[in-house]
Amino acid sequence: MAKAVELLHPMRPRERDGRLVRDHRFVLRQMTATWRVAPHFLVAGAMKAGTSSLFYYLCQHPRIVGPFRKETHYFTAGHRAGKGEDWYRAHFPLRWQLGKGYLTGEATPGYMFEPDGPERIARALPDIRVIVVLRDPVARAVSHYRHEVAMGREFLPFDQAIALEEERRARAAAAGPAGHETWLHASYKARGIYLEQIRRLEAAIPRERIFVLGSALLRHRPAEAVAAVLGFLGLPMEGEYNFAQKNRSKVSDPLPEPVLAELSDFFASHNARLFDHLGFEPEW
Repeated sequence: MAKAVELLHPMRPRERDGRLVRDHRFVLRQMTATWRVAPHFLVAGAMKAGTSSLFYYLCQHPRIVGPFRKETHYFTAGHRAGKGEDWYRAHFPLRWQLGKGYLTGEATPGYMFEPDGPERIARALPDIRVIVVLRDPVARAVSHYRHEVAMGREFLPFDQAIALEEERRARAAAAGPAGHETWLHASYKARGIYLEQIRRLEAAIPRERIFVLGSALLRHRPAEAVAAVLGFLGLPMEGEYNFAQKNRSKVSDPLPEPVLAELSDFFASHNARLFDHLGFEPEW
């Protein structure tokens, strides 16, 4: 019998995991799943890069109909829970609700990060278009850490969480399902190594159906960013938009400068390879 792996500083478990919880209305939607459309596009990541804001802006377009819930988690947590296609289709509009040229989609940031996500997406949605928002990985890691603290999952100081990440996640991976939450969320550096994630997407989905957007462009010139994404989706920029930012962190306490400098050095070579692969530097 294999020896149980002891987790190193495991994340505190979720007090209430609402990722797959749906209210009573969803039962009726599942009953009509056969008559519902599949999504035309996904916003697949990255976590804490502005995906909520982008999806909020896109759903204001007169020809984009939003889903029952922005983040379905179908290809990640839903897969592990055994959710079926009818459960997924229940999130989207009925066919008669979408006129010609109308689109629907969803946004689950974990899709880009979890290794098997892109292949599952490609099998279920062979014509899907995928949007990726990239943020400066140091700023993303800081925002991610603050989010985990606010959620009550992280209890280590920032410098320790960064220093122990590789060992912590390695032990979590070896522990199997018992370590999955720690592997998934103690990923401050791992989620910022974007090239690995982009390559996984491109291995499953043709590159021309993947659009990469920088988060600074979205934050500072949202109309320009949204117009670019809409062009990728084949829609003109039309309608009126409220460009208020969503899920913006209200925490601004200073973090140790040496750790931030260490992170900047860590990501430098990864970023250079990413820019070379993309052929441009995202405005992040």
